Amino acid sequence: MTESLDQRGTSGEGAGRLWPVNVVIALLAGSTLGAVAATADFVDPREAWNRGGWFGLAGNGWAQAALVVAMLGVLSASAALLRRVAARRVQFCVLLSLL
Repeated sequence: MTESLDQRGTSGEGAGRLWPVNVVIALLAGSTLGAVAATADFVDPREAWNRGGWFGLAGNGWAQAALVVAMLGVLSASAALLRRVAARRVQFCVLLSLL
């Protein structure tokens, strides 16, 4: 309990621990992709587009899996580029979106 505080008022050791949350995010993303793989219809995206446009494409498993991977990639990159405090907020938002 005798950790020194840096200029922003956060403990030096606790501020650098982003990796446990990243592991949980990766596990939740894997389970989300597993749910997509188990429940979605993986047809040719061109056929899905011809069936219903954007709505037909939204029901396609390839589109759903690509959306999860793209969302995870963009939010992980933004968390890596932001300051530690903002990175924790982005991680929290990613966790909420995957639940």
